[in-house]
Amino acid sequence: MRTIKFNYLFQNGDTGLIHSKTWTLEEIERGAVQIHLNQLKSHYIVARREFVGILNNEWKDFYEGDIIRDTRDDSIGNDVIEWDGYRFIMKNYDDNDDVFHCPEYYEVIGNIYENPDLMKR
Repeated sequence: MRTIKFNYLFQNGDTGLIHSKTWTLEEIERGAVQIHLNQLKSHYIVARREFVGILNNEWKDFYEGDIIRDTRDDSIGNDVIEWDGYRFIMKNYDDNDDVFHCPEYYEVIGNIYENPDLMKR
C-alpha cells in the first residue's frame, strides 16, 4: 500500500515567516493539523501539498508544488511538480510538460510558495 501524506505550509500572520509540517493521512484524520494550529498563535495554512509517492536518490520526498532541478545539467529549477487531474507531471514553463519519472535525476530546490523566484518563465 502506498504512503499517503501531506506537507502543510503555515505562515505566521505577524512575521510572514513560513514553516512546514508533514503528516500521514491517518494523522490528519485524527486531528493533527488542528492540534498544530491550536498550539500556534497567528498562523494560518498557506498550502497543503500532496506527497507524489516517490523519493529521489537521497531518499527525499517529492511533493506537489516542488521546484525541481535536473542534476545532470546546470539548469536552475524550471520544472514544477503539478497534479493534472490523474497523474503528477513536471510542468516546464520553458518547454513542454512531461510525466514525472526518473526521480534519481532530480533534486528539490524549493517550492512555489516559499521560493517562487526559482521558477523560470
